[in-house]
Amino acid sequence: MKTITVSDEELELIKEGLSERFEVIEDGDWISEGKYENRKVVVKEISTGKFYMFCHSRSGSPFTDYDFMMDTSPAECEPVQVTKTIYKVIK
Repeated sequence: MKTITVSDEELELIKEGLSERFEVIEDGDWISEGKYENRKVVVKEISTGKFYMFCHSRSGSPFTDYDFMMDTSPAECEPVQVTKTIYKVIK
């Protein structure tokens, strides 16, 4: 698995959508796992066209405050096209 290292400053820019190095491609929904919630964030490195996936975590409560954590070594990933079959009632 290929990874890169991203500084804390760059992570803040990514989270705010202000990074000049990375474009946010997918900002996943939060998935609750009890005390912690996780989501995936996929970015594209503008200079190389490569995609990377971060794990973004938070703990706490919407009634108080959250503590956020994000990987500083995202894994390289690639888009995969998936076809889904659904069924509908025939009238």
